Amino acid sequence: GEKELELFGKRGFSAYRVRKFEQAVADLEKWVAARSDDLASAEARALSYTALGKTDQALPNLERALALKTRDKEIFFEAGNGRLRAKNYTGAVEAYSQAIANGLQTEIIYNNRGKARLSNRQAAESIEDFTRALQLKADYPEALKNRAAAFFAMENWAAVIKDAAI
Repeated sequence: GEKELELFGKRGFSAYRVRKFEQAVADLEKWVAARSDDLASAEARALSYTALGKTDQALPNLERALALKTRDKEIFFEAGNGRLRAKNYTGAVEAYSQAIANGLQTEIIYNNRGKARLSNRQAAESIEDFTRALQLKADYPEALKNRAAAFFAMENWAAVIKDAAI
């Protein structure tokens, strides 16, 4: 009944908060089955699946949280990662941009958005992202390598040589 569902919800959220992700997913699956429009449970399930490394189960839950208008920057970040892996580059750029707009300003997110942009043939924009990643963390070989690839795509040979020499 309703009280049992309420218990699953409370236990699931509690398990998520103490990082018992298997328990959180199990309880929240029952909770969400009855309340498909519950944003908080969709977010907790998505992040629990992500923490467990179950990306196939995480992505639909991340998308559900996005559809329910999440403001959680981690949801946007993980949705961007899932979309990038699925080669949905436009969707990845959108999700990463939302994470940035909601305050997630890390070298990783700028590097990942740059990779999505480069894969989407937006080399100039990707260079901006890789440069921002390097401003946030000067010693970030992956961003440097990716920026060199973007310069290569733009046929800026001198910039490729400079980035490859560091």
